[in-house]
Amino acid sequence: MPRKSPGKRGETWDIKTQPELLHPVLEAKHDEMVRSIKQAYYDIDKIYERVAEILDENGIHTQARLLYRGFAEELYRLASRYSRSTLQKEATAVSLKYSYYGCDEELLKEIAKLFNLNVLTLEDFIITKLVEKPVPTPTGLYYDYDATSEYSESVLTIGISYEVEVA
Repeated sequence: MPRKSPGKRGETWDIKTQPELLHPVLEAKHDEMVRSIKQAYYDIDKIYERVAEILDENGIHTQARLLYRGFAEELYRLASRYSRSTLQKEATAVSLKYSYYGCDEELLKEIAKLFNLNVLTLEDFIITKLVEKPVPTPTGLYYDYDATSEYSESVLTIGISYEVEVA
């Protein structure tokens, strides 16, 4: 495809955005955009309400609420952008981040359940602890977290045959 000459993009943009052309297009899309925004705000408000209920039940007040609300917002963004395993991995990363911020892990789990996500599981705990202590060996990295471990090319076996895939 040939390149546009310098200035051609600006001319094309000017033509496409002339008021007599742009207004009918935006007017036609307006109703759909309003419906989408209203639905998103409704969903977010329902999440805020439910998070507030969870925090009230557990006696979380003042500034700490902002962290949990931020966690819920991040999960909402992820849930609207990703699905399945990618969503789970991203949610796990966000959960670990908020856990390191000092949030109560049980509350994070409960908030994640609003999005049908299971976060901060034993596997997540083991993976985060393993990342802290990699030991280089001739065959690759050997992770040892106060447990008996064996390294193979694709699987790391920890303790009582708990396996974590190593990329």
